[in-house]
Amino acid sequence: PSFCQSRKSPLRACASAALTRMGIKADSTDKTDSGELIKASTASRRIEIELESTTASATRMRATAKNGAPLYDSPTATEIILRTEKLI
Repeated sequence: PSFCQSRKSPLRACASAALTRMGIKADSTDKTDSGELIKASTASRRIEIELESTTASATRMRATAKNGAPLYDSPTATEIILRTEKLI
């Protein structure tokens, strides 16, 4: 098993580890109606990672990174997902 395994939420643990490895500070983790929301930030970006349980063995992960009110940073969001996948 990878070092980020957690009995409660292995994907959340791996996403948090990926953020840490990228030098991104996780600010909060909140429960939502459909799962969890991780909020993180850098000096120039606001990041949100949504985790939604779709079945007992599958979780949907969606990452968004913004570097200004109307501007999205797709490469950073994609990199978070790719690094999380490597840690699972």
